[in-house]
Amino acid sequence: MNITTSLRIFGFVIPAGQISKHLAGPAGNLSTVACLITLLALQAPPRAAAVVVHEKMPVASVQALAEGGSAEAEFAMGQSYLLGKGVKKDATEGVRWLRQAADRGLAKAQYALGRAFLQGTGVSPDSAEAVKWFRMAADQSNVDALYSLGRCSAQGTGMPKDATEAAKWYLLAAELGHVKAQVEMGHACLRGNGVAQNAAEAVQWYRRAAEKGDSDAQEAVARAYIKGQGVAQSADAALLWHHKAVGLSKSVENNPVEAARWSRRAAARGDVFAEVELAFAYFRGAGVKRDEEEGVQWFLKAAQHGVSLAQSEVASAYMKGRGLPMDQVEAVKWYHKAAEQGDAKAEYALGVAYFQGEGVRRSPGEGLKWYARYIEHSPAGTDTLEEFMSWHIAAARLGDVGAQSDLGQRYLEGIGVPYDAKEGVKWLRIASGHGDAMAQFRLGAACSRGEGTALDAAEAAYWYRKAAEQNLVLAQLEMGRVCFSGDGVQKNEAEAVQWTRKAAMQGNAQAQDELGNFYQVGLGVAKDPASGLKWYEKAAAQKYAEGQFHLGVCYHDGAGVKKDLTTSIEWLRKAAEQGHAKAQYRLGQSYMQGEGVKKDPVEALQWFLLSAAGGDPDATPQADKLKPELTPSQVTAVQIRVERLRTDKLPREPRPLEGKFEQEKPPTGAR
Repeated sequence: MNITTSLRIFGFVIPAGQISKHLAGPAGNLSTVACLITLLALQAPPRAAAVVVHEKMPVASVQALAEGGSAEAEFAMGQSYLLGKGVKKDATEGVRWLRQAADRGLAKAQYALGRAFLQGTGVSPDSAEAVKWFRMAADQSNVDALYSLGRCSAQGTGMPKDATEAAKWYLLAAELGHVKAQVEMGHACLRGNGVAQNAAEAVQWYRRAAEKGDSDAQEAVARAYIKGQGVAQSADAALLWHHKAVGLSKSVENNPVEAARWSRRAAARGDVFAEVELAFAYFRGAGVKRDEEEGVQWFLKAAQHGVSLAQSEVASAYMKGRGLPMDQVEAVKWYHKAAEQGDAKAEYALGVAYFQGEGVRRSPGEGLKWYARYIEHSPAGTDTLEEFMSWHIAAARLGDVGAQSDLGQRYLEGIGVPYDAKEGVKWLRIASGHGDAMAQFRLGAACSRGEGTALDAAEAAYWYRKAAEQNLVLAQLEMGRVCFSGDGVQKNEAEAVQWTRKAAMQGNAQAQDELGNFYQVGLGVAKDPASGLKWYEKAAAQKYAEGQFHLGVCYHDGAGVKKDLTTSIEWLRKAAEQGHAKAQYRLGQSYMQGEGVKKDPVEALQWFLLSAAGGDPDATPQADKLKPELTPSQVTAVQIRVERLRTDKLPREPRPLEGKFEQEKPPTGAR
């Protein structure tokens, strides 16, 4: 059986293909979908026959249809008045017709009405009202509305400024083919704005828009190729996309002489791509007489304009004495400029220069650092990794402490080398003996696990202390834990507070939350809920879920602050949306009891189910208790929604201090 219409359940669209898949599956799936279809069929209002309105239809005919209740005709009348098409231009009258069509649920009318409120066309400007109508249209997958919500989120127009939220809207619009949204997704991925930074994914989005003729996207793809961001660096590919962006004709592009003439004119105007193209033309003798000295001069111009590929070519020219006098010191200077922009060729060349002492003082560790960056910006490959590890081992043997520390950890994790815990500990001990704080911390961790060495809590604490005394925040946090628990040291709550405070003062969110716990309970420090609240606020401000949860509990209980259920719900929701099971449980309780929010058993069930999935043992009984209050259709719809939400969230990382710490001092207001 084939289903061609998607379903919307509590704001979530179930695609037609997914419904068909369920129908083709086991009988249990069939009953679930049948139940949903029956529920929606019973609740859906009868639909009027569709009315077709085309551009050439007389205005009088369109108006007659509009007055008869046709949403399409009402929308057409709205557009006519807004544009003065067939009628006297009247924005107010246009908005009146748009509102009627929008109220009937026509998505494009809802979007157009949102634009009117955003721009103040026929109505007073009202960005919040604009967002409301955009959301209605977006709920029907109107691609322009989805894009507009992304813009509003990015700019803080009519809604809070939120790069993550903006990226979500842009992604939905981009997947539906909206070109400008695809460009915005490219920007977001390239800069890590609201999404994880990923240059390769950025180029994919730019390319999708570029292939539809968007000149901004074409220029972005050209920049990616010339910098080697997200793609293998290629001057030829960069120039090809730049030609598309500027509209260079194929007849010129395919004629080397004409192409060189165009490049010279464009380069004279400061076009950096043309400077690079002209430089390569002189080096290759393409359309001009071969002249390396002239070519290097054009590379110099582009290099001075910040083009990393050109900077790398200038460095190469100095290193080899090709078109410029040989000067290794000057070569290293230009390699640095290019490498600092992520140019892989320059990063590799710097690694070689530092290892061999060419143009710079010999430093294997510095060479290894640049080679590691080269690998990061290069296509992955076994040969590259093997070469990197040979450099790495060589640097460690030559006495580079950073290389020794990193090599030790690589052996412990089996990254780039076979797993060998004893070899890893050997290198960590060498680096720790030279005072490397990270090696000392890692060695402490190995001793605490008994990995590659004897299990020894006292030695672990010794190395943690060494690293903590060098201000390594991870070691300070760990010292707080061992002093509190007495693992390898004499139990000392006051000292635990001191180390935790040092880490918290460095801005570590987990340490800030733990310090809040100490103050709330009064362990190792005088009980002071108000001070505890301040540290929770610092952790919560960094979007640390545990801190958000504890802050919500404080506002619920009035611990260190005036009781405020509304604010409590706000913070609990933030933690819950990050997958914090306890926060999800408390939200479920709030919705079940109507505490701080309107009583809503459907919403309560959602949070209990999410909490149960997150491992809270108390949530399942509460969910089971609620289900009889709801219809089977409501329960099924919530389950579908919960599954969708779970797939969008990553599991919360376990806290290193959970366990002994929590057993002795439960959070304020814990169940």
